[in-house]
Amino acid sequence: MDNPIAKRILIVGTIFVLIIVLAVACNEILDDDDDPTVSNPEEPFFTYGENVITRGELYDRMKAADGTIQLIDYIDQKLLEDEIEAIEDEDVEEEIKWLTYDTNDPDEIDRLSEREKEEMEQEFADLVLMSGFDPDDEDSVDRYVRIQLAKESYTKSQFQNDDEDEPFYVSDEDLERYYEDYKQGDLSAISLRFYNEEEYENVLNHFNLVDDYEDGFGLYTGDEDIDDVEEFDDEDIEALDEEETLEYYIRIHNYLYAYRDTVDEDLDLESLIELDYEYFQYNQGDLQEKAATRDEPFFAELSETLYHDLDVGEFTSESVAYEFEPETDPQDDPWQQPPEEEEDDFDDVFLFYVLDREEVTDFEDLASGTKAVLMDEYTEDLVGETQIVQAFEQLHEEIGLTIYDQGLAMFYAEQFQTQRDLYSEDFDGENIATLDDFDVHIDEYFDYMADRVGAIYGSDLLKEKILLESEYFIEHFGVHQEAIYGQRTLFERLRDAVTDEDRAKNRDLVQGWHEQLRDMREQVEEMGFEWELYLELQMSVTSNRAFINRQVANYLQGDYIMDRVDFDNEVLPYLEDAYENYLDMENTGVVFYLDREDELIEEDIDEYLETLSSDEQDAFENLLEDLEDTFTEAYEALDEDEDETLEDLIEEYETALRGTDEDDDDYSRWGVFKNVGLRIDTDERGRITYSDIREEDEELRNGLRTVYEALLESDDDVLISESLTKTETAFHLFQAERTDDTERPSAAFDNEDNLYDEGFENSDDFPTIEQLSLYSQYLIEESRETPAETNVPEEVEDALDALYLETHSSFFGQANATIVVINELLEGDFEASENEEHHRHMLDTVSDIFYRMQFPPIEDD
Repeated sequence: MDNPIAKRILIVGTIFVLIIVLAVACNEILDDDDDPTVSNPEEPFFTYGENVITRGELYDRMKAADGTIQLIDYIDQKLLEDEIEAIEDEDVEEEIKWLTYDTNDPDEIDRLSEREKEEMEQEFADLVLMSGFDPDDEDSVDRYVRIQLAKESYTKSQFQNDDEDEPFYVSDEDLERYYEDYKQGDLSAISLRFYNEEEYENVLNHFNLVDDYEDGFGLYTGDEDIDDVEEFDDEDIEALDEEETLEYYIRIHNYLYAYRDTVDEDLDLESLIELDYEYFQYNQGDLQEKAATRDEPFFAELSETLYHDLDVGEFTSESVAYEFEPETDPQDDPWQQPPEEEEDDFDDVFLFYVLDREEVTDFEDLASGTKAVLMDEYTEDLVGETQIVQAFEQLHEEIGLTIYDQGLAMFYAEQFQTQRDLYSEDFDGENIATLDDFDVHIDEYFDYMADRVGAIYGSDLLKEKILLESEYFIEHFGVHQEAIYGQRTLFERLRDAVTDEDRAKNRDLVQGWHEQLRDMREQVEEMGFEWELYLELQMSVTSNRAFINRQVANYLQGDYIMDRVDFDNEVLPYLEDAYENYLDMENTGVVFYLDREDELIEEDIDEYLETLSSDEQDAFENLLEDLEDTFTEAYEALDEDEDETLEDLIEEYETALRGTDEDDDDYSRWGVFKNVGLRIDTDERGRITYSDIREEDEELRNGLRTVYEALLESDDDVLISESLTKTETAFHLFQAERTDDTERPSAAFDNEDNLYDEGFENSDDFPTIEQLSLYSQYLIEESRETPAETNVPEEVEDALDALYLETHSSFFGQANATIVVINELLEGDFEASENEEHHRHMLDTVSDIFYRMQFPPIEDD
């Protein structure tokens, strides 16, 4: 689904990622273009020392990176001003709860842990900020939510019209389809769930049943064991009538669900309906909501089967293994099913017997008032992000939106997926866009962007200027900074600036850039595309100068960070954490979980335990110990010569019958565990390191660490954990397998031949600060496409790759470069020409967000 908020976050985020694609050509400086620009473009807006960001520079950067989103948000807010103000305070409060906690149910919110609440609240605050609002300002948050609600309300209203020529017209056929698929009320049915086809066949054989016999079930009466029969003889099968079939459905239900209350097998249909057994009750709307909100298409197919394929007293006479291809037409899909390419992969098998269905009025007999309510519900369900985008594109067309900047107009066409041309060359010097009812003055547009995202893009521009004026530039490119700008070929100028002998190391690099860029420009022009427009659309810059500034700054920022990183106090704690918690292994484990409700989700184990008495909890704990012993014994008995694997054990569990008496024909060592509702699945994590699990729950981390340490002490290449690891919703057994790097690498190095810098010498396994510093310098050099001058011993490189590489990426990546610059600005003489307090606050908040993203807290042991 299209997600404008996600797109906005992505666009804002790109300014920090700064992925510099060198395959862009630029031969000449053409900064005197005719694109609209803000008034007083040379007037300073942000300053830091002698570095100045003008209004024009900030405007160009904001426009190129995020301009269309900002323009459309500004326009839509003006269009919806009355609707925004009309939103009720209570609706805003409920929406904030929903956006924060994914629920409005106070009981569900109360069940969240304090940690979960804090994480969700922080995620919501981050969303608000990255959408251009201030999460610390209640009025700003209120405004953000009101805008979202107003857009939903407007879009909903577009579907409620009587003109079939309107693009959002809802016909009677649409409404009837919604009524048939979502509003057919309650239904009772016996639902039987099997792991797969093999378990289904095993259970039927246990009851001597033959499926798909004379459009129903048959009872096998032959002398030969049903498991050994390859082809049935009709003389050995008795067709079951409706009453007999219902009896067997109940018997199979009691067999599969031993942990539920037993249903009397002698009940007739009427008595069974009167029983009102909770596990036989369904509601069509609930099924469809589960299909959408839980991303489980099975429930939509279940609705189709129960409400449309079967009538009361009818049943499925063969296995139903659903392979679901969801609809993508929004008119047919008010719950926003997953896109078609997301195929469902569960292979459970179900049988159903419909007992009763609520009497529902036929659609054509509904009263007009009832249909009006139905229409309101339908449009409420129908409106999603895709429909909002479509509705506002239609609105913009109706009110004659015209944009006087070609880049913004082209971004609009991409954002709204429209072929309509909104661009006009007739810029009047004042308005960046016009509509029938109002104009958008370019300075109003600039002020709006500057207030929301100006601090973000301004800090990035200041970072570039700081680096371009730094000693790092002189070191790598010489003192002739202005030589990279001019009317001659850009990179010829830059190449000339580094022809001094002490700058010669960069000459080939610059020449390579020049050749790459020249080739790409030729391709762009051959396609008939305007070069400056290409820069804006593909590189988020509006001029060659801006492109070069960004490219050179990206090249230099490693040195800038290197001089500001405190290896002792900032880096060392992460290295110690990685060293002390080092882990590297392959893991293909087993997970046992409860799904006693057949809801296709892992149930909360603690909530289940709370329903048990003290004696029942003790019995369950003993059962888990038996499960550990039984599974471990079975695992150790696997025959390698027969290529038996963990997957074979999982399949054995899945297909096992439920008998617990060794003298019974259906006995299985797994029956006692399946009879309490413990299901099984693979837990395939592949190769895992500490960084892969550090954000997992403490219980899971400890379980994986325990089996890893056992692997280290063992002579085996593969082993299974000795005990179950309990998490919130599952019990885990881990199968650990060695990798080439399972043993923690050592950074010890004696350098006895003096072939390497003396800073690499180390008598300990733990890396030294000198090794970290030299290795960091080596990685910076490696990133520049030039031969690295620092030579790293292979064993030290292997150790630091395993222990430090991820930490290096965090400290020397674009996000931390932004953090370092922002902190320097806030601690220095940063000034803004207006709203300085606001911009400082936004900078501080952005820095906090990036820090949380890059540097997860290190937990104490």
